[in-house]
Amino acid sequence: MGAGGRMNEDTADKNVLKRVPTKKTPFEISDLKKAIPLHCYKRDLSRSLYYLFADIAICFTWYQIASNLIPLLPKPLNYIAWPIYWFCQGSSFMGIWSIGHDLGHHAFSEYEWLDDAIGFVVHSAFLTPYFSFKYSHRSHHAHTNSMEYDEVWIPKRKTDTFYSEVLNNPLGNLFMTFVRLLLSFPMYFTFNIHGREYNGFVSHFYPQSPLFNDSERLQVWLSDAGMVAAFYGLYKIAAATSATWLFCIYGAPLLVMNAHFIFFTFLHHSHPSIAHYDSREWDWIRGALSTIDRDYGILNHVFHDVTCAHVVHHLISIIPHYHTVEATKAVKPILGDYYKYDDTPILKAFWRETKDCIYVEPDEGAEDSGVYWFRKFFALETIKMGAGGRMSEATTDKNVLKRVPTEKTPFEISDLKKAIPPHCFKRSIATSSYYLLRDIAICYTFYYLASNYIPLLPKPLGYIAWPIYWFCQGSSFMGIWSIGHDLGHNAFSEYQWLDDALGFVVHSSFLTPYFAFKYSHRSHHAHTNSMEYDEVWIPKRKADTFYSEVLNNPLGNLFMTFVRLLLSFPMYFTFNIHGREYDGFASHFYPKSPIFNDSERLQIWLSDAGMVAAFYGLYKIAAATSATWLFCIYGAPLLVMNAHFIFFTFLHHSHPSLAHYDSREWDWIRGALSTVDRDYGIFNTIFHDVTCAHVVHHLISTIPHYHTVEATKAIKPILGDYYKYDDTPILKAFWRETKECIFVEPDEGAENSGVYWFRSQSSNKAEYFSSLEVLGFVDNKMGAGGRMNEATTDKSVLKRVPTEKTPFEISDLKKAIPPHCFKRSIATSSYYLFRDIAICYTFYYLASNYIPLLPKPLNYIAWPIYWFCQGSSFMGIWSIGHDLGHNAFSEYQWLDDAIGFVVHSSFLTPYFSFKYSHRSHHAHTNSMEYDEVWIPKRKADTFYSEVLNNPLGNLFMTFVRLLLSFPMYFTFNIHGREYNGFASHFYPKSPIFNDSERLQIWLSDAGMIVAFYGLYKIAAATSASWLFCIYVAPLLVMNAHFIFFTFLHHSHLSLAHYDSREWDWIRGALSTVDRDYGIFNTIFHDVTCAHVVHHLISTIPHYHTVEATKAIKPILGDYYKYDDTPILKAFWRETKECIYVEPDEGAENSGVYWFRSHRVVIYELCSQTPAIKWLEHRKLKSVQQQSRILLLEVSIRVLCFVDDKMGAGGRMNETTTDKNVLKRVPTEKTPFEISDLKKAIPPHCFKRSISTSSYYLFRDIAICYTFYYLASNYIPLLPKPLSYIAWPIYWFCQGSSFMGIWSIGHDLGHNAFSEYQWLDDAIGFFVHSSFLTPYFSFKYSHRSHHAHTNSMEYDEVWIPKRKADTFYSEVLNNPLGNLFMTFVRLLLSFPMYFTFNIHGREYNGFVSHFYPQSPLFNNSERLQVWLSDAGMVAAFYGLYKIAAATSATWLFCIYGAPLLVMNAHFIFFTFLHHSHPSLAHYDSREWDWIRGALSTVDRDYGILNTVFHDVTCAHVVHHLISTIPHYHTVEATKAIKPILGDYYKYDNTPILKAFWRETKECIYVEPDEGAENSGVYWFRR
Repeated sequence: MGAGGRMNEDTADKNVLKRVPTKKTPFEISDLKKAIPLHCYKRDLSRSLYYLFADIAICFTWYQIASNLIPLLPKPLNYIAWPIYWFCQGSSFMGIWSIGHDLGHHAFSEYEWLDDAIGFVVHSAFLTPYFSFKYSHRSHHAHTNSMEYDEVWIPKRKTDTFYSEVLNNPLGNLFMTFVRLLLSFPMYFTFNIHGREYNGFVSHFYPQSPLFNDSERLQVWLSDAGMVAAFYGLYKIAAATSATWLFCIYGAPLLVMNAHFIFFTFLHHSHPSIAHYDSREWDWIRGALSTIDRDYGILNHVFHDVTCAHVVHHLISIIPHYHTVEATKAVKPILGDYYKYDDTPILKAFWRETKDCIYVEPDEGAEDSGVYWFRKFFALETIKMGAGGRMSEATTDKNVLKRVPTEKTPFEISDLKKAIPPHCFKRSIATSSYYLLRDIAICYTFYYLASNYIPLLPKPLGYIAWPIYWFCQGSSFMGIWSIGHDLGHNAFSEYQWLDDALGFVVHSSFLTPYFAFKYSHRSHHAHTNSMEYDEVWIPKRKADTFYSEVLNNPLGNLFMTFVRLLLSFPMYFTFNIHGREYDGFASHFYPKSPIFNDSERLQIWLSDAGMVAAFYGLYKIAAATSATWLFCIYGAPLLVMNAHFIFFTFLHHSHPSLAHYDSREWDWIRGALSTVDRDYGIFNTIFHDVTCAHVVHHLISTIPHYHTVEATKAIKPILGDYYKYDDTPILKAFWRETKECIFVEPDEGAENSGVYWFRSQSSNKAEYFSSLEVLGFVDNKMGAGGRMNEATTDKSVLKRVPTEKTPFEISDLKKAIPPHCFKRSIATSSYYLFRDIAICYTFYYLASNYIPLLPKPLNYIAWPIYWFCQGSSFMGIWSIGHDLGHNAFSEYQWLDDAIGFVVHSSFLTPYFSFKYSHRSHHAHTNSMEYDEVWIPKRKADTFYSEVLNNPLGNLFMTFVRLLLSFPMYFTFNIHGREYNGFASHFYPKSPIFNDSERLQIWLSDAGMIVAFYGLYKIAAATSASWLFCIYVAPLLVMNAHFIFFTFLHHSHLSLAHYDSREWDWIRGALSTVDRDYGIFNTIFHDVTCAHVVHHLISTIPHYHTVEATKAIKPILGDYYKYDDTPILKAFWRETKECIYVEPDEGAENSGVYWFRSHRVVIYELCSQTPAIKWLEHRKLKSVQQQSRILLLEVSIRVLCFVDDKMGAGGRMNETTTDKNVLKRVPTEKTPFEISDLKKAIPPHCFKRSISTSSYYLFRDIAICYTFYYLASNYIPLLPKPLSYIAWPIYWFCQGSSFMGIWSIGHDLGHNAFSEYQWLDDAIGFFVHSSFLTPYFSFKYSHRSHHAHTNSMEYDEVWIPKRKADTFYSEVLNNPLGNLFMTFVRLLLSFPMYFTFNIHGREYNGFVSHFYPQSPLFNNSERLQVWLSDAGMVAAFYGLYKIAAATSATWLFCIYGAPLLVMNAHFIFFTFLHHSHPSLAHYDSREWDWIRGALSTVDRDYGILNTVFHDVTCAHVVHHLISTIPHYHTVEATKAIKPILGDYYKYDNTPILKAFWRETKECIYVEPDEGAENSGVYWFRR
């Protein structure tokens, strides 16, 4: 049920609007109760309290953050932070309120008085009258969906409602949404709005209300008393702080909570498929089933499943919330079609139900059935003309996408003019002036209200009021601007000079160049929809656009929407963006622009003068007031006006049914008719009908706006199908056109027709819709902790698990597990992490502030309680850290490692050390030789059986295990595998780790040092005693928990251990046991009760392990072990019984070992009589025979695991250990062409999305800034020894981040960032200049490198030496020489290449990337080389100024050293791209472009693949098609690999090893012996 770990049924292929049956149900409520597992009815007080406490802890954490940290933020940030807090805190309030709702149903505990007491406090705290709501809500449950007797959400009948006529439109729906979410909660309780009709005054606060009977009235008084107390408390808080503070902290979140409540209760009871019944047909069970479960994602968790398990709650309301999901699953097979589940995205569903669920009526012909269904208002009986009195024809029954005819019109413009009443052509100064004056008055009124009253509002309300003002004032501005547009058409009066004078003032006031726009706009009217000559909104042809490839996706559409609405208005006037292409610079501010003719240029100067005057006036206003005030009063509304203009002009000229014409077919009248009228509701009036009567305006532009609607009506009968009107809700239409109207093409087979139609990239639709699927997160509860609780009391939990090879493969198990169980959601994982942190913080706050206030006898009790609770909470967070080590937190290994490193270091656990040893444990579970931990002793190696298997010894071992095993294991490998040499998790050279892991062990140690240092500083600032009480004692409890449950996971008399003769991975993994820890299952995130599946598939996140366990249990059969023995009893039993392991008697060579205890030994010693021997033999034999009969005797191989990913950075990782990576690439001409490769690559890989590219650029900049901020603010605070470590870490991390940005700059040089070369060059120039790289110089030389890759004569860089030309082979091919060359390359090659062309191609004359006359460049490139140099000068000057303001040392540490690291990275991977013993170089006799491009190599750089944007691991495809953006290169590589075959080289040799090898081996090139004239050269050493 959604992202919160609930049921997620795929209803995308079903009709979610299919009606629920209305016949009497074939089942009774008793049938449903029998189907539900018995434990679902258990109301566990401890578990209920846990959820209540967890929610209170989360609320308290939000409060602490908001009250202490948000006020410290600068204003722009706290304007964002407060609404985020309100939503998060309001959602948390709703979680607690939902528990209060359970309390009212007596679903919290077995004690009604306790439930009522807690519920009274909980609901009163949220201004809800507990008992009043309890009684009315129970009545709702008793009469659900009864038209006469239901208590709330009773739908209106058509005769009783005005919704259908008035509110079923976008504006009405928005209004109803606002009313419902803001007011319904208090209005329901106060005036019974949305409630059942009664005789008399009805209110939840009025004890004599007919809502209640006599036995309930006293408790209603008590509810009122609780409300009075709550209000009094709030009054006192407001008096002590302020009303504003109280609103921000409590009031606004309470409004959010109210909105949540109305939102989901409305959706529970409103759906087109759900029936309502009157008294003739209603019965209780059908009424209860006429509700719906929905998927709210992560909010399912937050609201305790009241959202996604509402049906079962209506059927059996006493089931506690933590069992409702399981109960729902249990009753679904019985309910069948009577159960309704809708996984429509929740906001979409809310909008649909708001529009469609207006009133109820019986079906036609079934008026007396007693069954009612929701209806919406489909058609108007009369033709209405919009909310502004405009035309609003119902076209819902027509295809609004039906194409307009493209044949020549059967009418002339004169026919249309004759049809229009003559008075429509009259331009009345009086009428026109009235509208102008009216709009000015409205604008002034808004201004007066905003400037005088908004500043008086408290801040939270001011944050709401200003945007409302901006929108309203911006809309009013648009109204005046529209009149200015009429003035430009001479449609205001009969006097052109008057119209121009007024228009000049009006448009200049809104920063619009009046005459410039007037002339370009008239040209637009003269050439509307001409592909060659239209002036604006000229659609692109497919060949000219990147929209179809890049931006036709949700993110791209949103980006384009933002760009259009914010920037298009000024960019059109300034740079003619969206305008017709001209030769020369085109701008509305440039009098010499080709837009204008000579007779118009003088007036363009006048327009510019008006703009200058307007800007000067604004400057003076800003000087007299402030820039902020000017922005709020004028600037922001102006931006809204601009957005309105772009919005409706885009919609006027973009529609799938409208044609565009080229010069072969275009004529004026058809062009003018290729526009569309739309219904904007009230905005039709505000914008003076320019929106809904645009067609007639294009036909006869001198008709004044107040006659255009009448004129439209007059000509519509003549226009017929040539007239297009679309009443699609306007936002929906905008979204549709944004997606669909991307480029134009002629129809297939009509390429020469001259008629073009809008197209979208339909080939991507399947992928697009797939990306909108809702991810499911299913948390199937299993027992006391919400986990599996199988009754095993009737079985022997000690029955042995089979040891034969399993009859199933791991692949069979993976298939059985629902696919969503493998999904790792950052949101859900973060929710659990944050929840646990909030709980820990709450415990800390309570302990540090309140326990010291207790008298001594009580605090002796309180401290141990705190230690246990806090230590258990620590264990919850630690368990998430364990998931992080398995990459089960998110899809991103680097993110998991970063968070896991912090989490585990905080609990004194070496993260990477444990990660690697623990993965080895998973790889060798229960192997006697290779398992990493909990390896049992053999009898010959242990003294336990003789010494410690007694009560005193068991107690001693328990104490030792729980107190010391955790630190002893990490420090001295106690309980770990035996190694040769010292083994410790803190020793990087330990044999536990391999060479590739040792660096990260150092990092783990550094984390531990930082943690200990932090604890030392805390102890110094407080005291060691305080630190022990607050942190250390809970940490010891956490350690004990860890040892406790890991011991129990791997110690059980029924589980086998195997030596190398018998062990295989799957049986080893199955030799673990799931147990029931009650409430601790939840606290420890099911690591306790779903451990078996975790060993089988460790990447399943914890919130799916229970469901996965259930899914595989039928397959596992007897191989699955679950023991629900009470956990302390089980621990005591295993401590006594699981002492050592031995093979069974007679099976000493089987390789299978079982736990033995001292009791078994004593029994064997005493069982010496023939009778006892005989009996025991018979018993054992019988057990063996029975077990063999029960088992499937099938032997299968263990499945090999292959990770398809492509390295640690999510990149290609092919297993090449069994291949010779040095096998030469073929040198014959390729059997394929570049066109074959392009065809094989998915089309979307060629798309260059500005939004996606910008995201990566911005992300990298953000990462760099974060590193800079941390380094500049915190490293100087470290003591010297630590800072000596910290600075190099920063240099490497920041230098790597620099390299990421530089790589994007490299893409910019290839025009692989966007479709716009000028934009790529502008951004690339700034990016590369920032890293002291001459952008244009490098761009041109690098393109030459791509054009001549691996050509011995013409390649631009990394040209290998021939033996005759090098001294490397004689001098430097030795360890010392190789080290020297490594140092030289990494430190100096980058600047030396750009300055002196070192490693570059030989030219005649001085060659440098900084010298414009260098032979590197041709004449057309030299000017831009000067520009590169200017960028370098500016960069150096900026660095000089920074050094002067700070110091050279600081600049070196912050920027210089990371830059050197970046340079080293660049040289490192470019050297490795072009240096490999298997790659050929060619001279001019043999070289061709495609073989040269293929003589490069892809390598695996792990996480750096991601950091460097795959330039490392997808370099081959980059050389073949360099315009593919980096985020598609991996996919493109995969696509062409089958075609490339042996021509493709991939080497996953560890990268440092590969670098060392190539440094030694790739010294010079020579042809093979006997092939000196072949033209093919190979590296030699």
